[in-house]
Amino acid sequence: MQTELDKVMDWYQINLDCQKAMKIIIRKNPESIPLQSLLVTKEVKETTKLLDKSISELNDLTIVSLVSIFEQTMLDLLRNYIHFQLYSNDNLTKNISRYTLRQFERGRFSEIIELFKPIVDSQLIGMVKQVYEYRNWVAHGKQPEKTPSKIDPISAYERLSDFLSKVTFNPSYKVVN
Repeated sequence: MQTELDKVMDWYQINLDCQKAMKIIIRKNPESIPLQSLLVTKEVKETTKLLDKSISELNDLTIVSLVSIFEQTMLDLLRNYIHFQLYSNDNLTKNISRYTLRQFERGRFSEIIELFKPIVDSQLIGMVKQVYEYRNWVAHGKQPEKTPSKIDPISAYERLSDFLSKVTFNPSYKVVN
């Protein structure tokens, strides 16, 4: 079964392939660029630089998308887990459950990820945090003085998928709304 992370990687790969194909086409046959393209007015060397920059941005935006999917998946898993653990007809337990869920939704994901240390090794938790650091750097303007370790989309996908495979709960749990 294809996960939401898999779907992101599919569109990433298709777009990356298109960028690479365009670089080859421009290098071999620049007059084949469609007239309405921004690239038609550029020199081949400049076009290649623009396409390289476009690939770099595609990589960064893919990581932002992967982390967004990961966050939503984690929130859904936590909702299911809390509901399973705290399900009750008693109003106090329901209130505690709702409050806990709101805190998760507002929480820092680095703290939420740490909750899973009993079932996920520290090294993988650290690698997922690196993906988060990189995503935050991209999402908040790529400040050059705060550049984190570079993460590529494939590494990000592998780390996030590996983490999710270790924390997946019973699918029969019901989501609390």
